[in-house]
Amino acid sequence: MVEKYYISYTKIGERCKEIADSLQDKGIERIVAITRGGMVPACILANLLEIKEIHSLSLSSYSENNERGEIRVLTFPSVTDSDRTLFVDDLIDSGSSYKWVKQRFPKSLFVALFSKTSTPKDIKLDCKTEVMKENLWLEFPWELESVYKQNKDKLRNEIVIEQHFEEPEIKEIKPDNEGINLPDNFLELVQEIPQENVENSPDKTVEEVKEENNSEVVEEAVQPENNEDKTEESANIKLDEEKEIKEKVFNPKEEYEQDGYFLSKEQKAVINYIINKRSQLTVLTGKAGTGKSSIIKFLRNWNRKWPILATTGKAALLIGARTVDAFFSYSREKNIVMNFNALTANMAAAGNLIIIDEASMMGKAMFEKIYSMCVRFNKDVLLVGDWGQAAPVKDDWIFDSKEFIEDVSLIKLKECHRQSQSNFLEVLDKIRTGNVDEQVNELMRSRICRRTPDKDSGYVILFPFNKQVKAYNEKAVTEKSEELGEPTFRMDSIVDAKIKMSEEKKLSLIENANLAHNELLCKGCRILITRNNLPAGYCNGDTGTLKESSGSIWSVILDRNGKEVKVERAVVEQRNAKDELEANVIGYPFKAGYALSVHKSQGATLPKVWADLEGLNSMHMHGIAYVALSRVRNLEDLLISSWNPGMVVVDPIVQEYL
Repeated sequence: MVEKYYISYTKIGERCKEIADSLQDKGIERIVAITRGGMVPACILANLLEIKEIHSLSLSSYSENNERGEIRVLTFPSVTDSDRTLFVDDLIDSGSSYKWVKQRFPKSLFVALFSKTSTPKDIKLDCKTEVMKENLWLEFPWELESVYKQNKDKLRNEIVIEQHFEEPEIKEIKPDNEGINLPDNFLELVQEIPQENVENSPDKTVEEVKEENNSEVVEEAVQPENNEDKTEESANIKLDEEKEIKEKVFNPKEEYEQDGYFLSKEQKAVINYIINKRSQLTVLTGKAGTGKSSIIKFLRNWNRKWPILATTGKAALLIGARTVDAFFSYSREKNIVMNFNALTANMAAAGNLIIIDEASMMGKAMFEKIYSMCVRFNKDVLLVGDWGQAAPVKDDWIFDSKEFIEDVSLIKLKECHRQSQSNFLEVLDKIRTGNVDEQVNELMRSRICRRTPDKDSGYVILFPFNKQVKAYNEKAVTEKSEELGEPTFRMDSIVDAKIKMSEEKKLSLIENANLAHNELLCKGCRILITRNNLPAGYCNGDTGTLKESSGSIWSVILDRNGKEVKVERAVVEQRNAKDELEANVIGYPFKAGYALSVHKSQGATLPKVWADLEGLNSMHMHGIAYVALSRVRNLEDLLISSWNPGMVVVDPIVQEYL
């Protein structure tokens, strides 16, 4: 049976960047796109390789009923046979196009983004391709319109909140008539109370959980009955009492806004839906400033047994949560649950709703595994995030998942509560949704500063590519060393191999472990932390200043909170498919931090940003411009190298969820 597989624009961009990196030293002078499939990849590669000469070769080998036939030439390029000519296609399947080109241009280079397991072995491409299963029918994004026309009614059940304000007769949400069932101690619940440790350690077994909880609760979590959660029952109040409580609690000016916590009419309606009417899978999204975090804060205090999780260590620290990986004992590399007993214990201790923040960073593979576990334990899931940000790394969107399409209810927050920067936020939202107009262009042009700020100016420099980040960081560290009179040094990692391993393989392991290697540093320089250590108080994405070392431990002052943390060497295990240890990678989890890649900055709030947007034109990746421009809260803290509306890219599949 043939299975359809959606390829996103983000995936196209990632593959093109990999190909461009491998072709940098080939001296390519011209590109020939094999149309139509090779046209978009050819344009992206031309930008990445800075090639202006582009041609097209149009071949047809399919009949009207999609059966293969004899190749017909529709257009032919006026190029000579040369090793400086690159032919580009989207997919190598039977190899007929490749063979046709090689017969006529034997010296030329030929690359394709994807191939099949059935692709003939005698086809030798000039760059590594990504191999897909034989029975997959690849749906490319430029073919997506027809897909949406066929499946639009199946995509989602969208809950449009503002409609229910105007039409209170709709039963799903009636904030004016039903409101939220508020407990008498509501004012105490919504204060800044540290989250209680309602979850059990991943190291505990089910038996240990049963000793700490009565066995009926544990069994109900694993084999649940159709009973309502007791916490919700105890919170219910009579409707005739509601008016008095609403007047007491939700007066934003006199009593409540001073506490820094105010729920708007829209937010109350959303909370009411989540508590009383939610689906098994609910998605909550909205632009910056719409109050997603306030809703999470309320839900945490409403039911302490609802675990709050985050997809990154930094997000987990910021909201006082655990990572999805820890709660589910999940391995991203292997896409499996590593310790099912630990997962069972966590599920037993959890309530009937799992809340996941920064869910836009979750890819399809991770979502399907996590969601299947929640369904297995009869837990509802609330995903909170902004899908206008960059796509998941090396994975597809969750929207392409069958489970997502069938089960989801979508809630979009519309009201913005950060009025002091309303113009800036309005422009960011237009960039987020791809609606670039003159207001956007005018505001962005006003922030252009072509010269890179001084390293001590407080600006974090954002570059599109890692090689730019490394070059800038080394220059800044050298200057800081001379300024402080501190010597520079190179920090390396080592690989303790348990099997015979090449040096190339060891370097690959170090790179994947994201540890310092051949990293130029000095005391007093800025650093970027690259791995999580939540008990020690730091996480992947934190920035700070490198202070003194004591033995093998370095002191770092974090920018986020000014606290000093102790950073030790990290040990990253490399295991094979049989879970046998092959090597340990040992090194310090930080690098120089004067500049960051745009991808690495996602999810961070930075004090000041200067974003080098020149390279974004060539990346052609969803959300990357929005990520770069939305790292600061205030417009005056943002500078950009240039502005071009073409750098704003929104993947069509995401448009439905913005």
